[in-house]
Amino acid sequence: NVMYFVETTRRLAQQNRRSFWYAGYPNQHVAGRLVRGLYVWKEPVSGMMDWGADTAARKPGYDFHGFLGKQLVRTQRLENMRQGTLDLFYLHTLEKQLEKAGANHPAANEAERFLASLKTRFQLDYTGEARLMTHSDLDMIRRQAAEWTARLLQP
Repeated sequence: NVMYFVETTRRLAQQNRRSFWYAGYPNQHVAGRLVRGLYVWKEPVSGMMDWGADTAARKPGYDFHGFLGKQLVRTQRLENMRQGTLDLFYLHTLEKQLEKAGANHPAANEAERFLASLKTRFQLDYTGEARLMTHSDLDMIRRQAAEWTARLLQP
């Protein structure tokens, strides 16, 4: 349960200790992307490792790859991991550009408010929050992060 990991991660961070999430099990639902992107970004976690592929999966979407005719294709499960990692990169890049631009940059306050709003919006119940979201919602957050990063690159 990632909610347990979030609480434990916060407690360890208060003790200046680091943690690594290891019990992720990505699936084909939005939660599989949300936890790998926004949650890894917003919590004081050093990284995340998922369970291995279930190569004997009998349900579509539970393995990392499948076949479309004779062509090997990735499943939504693998795509969620990839998209979540991209979400993480965009948010991390925005944070680093905000640090580099400094507090006096004209866009700094609004960019900081955007990041703070994400940390406030997403709390412990990532599965409940994911049920209220679509991949388009997460794409929009990523797009906003890219736009703020671009603004911070301007003098």
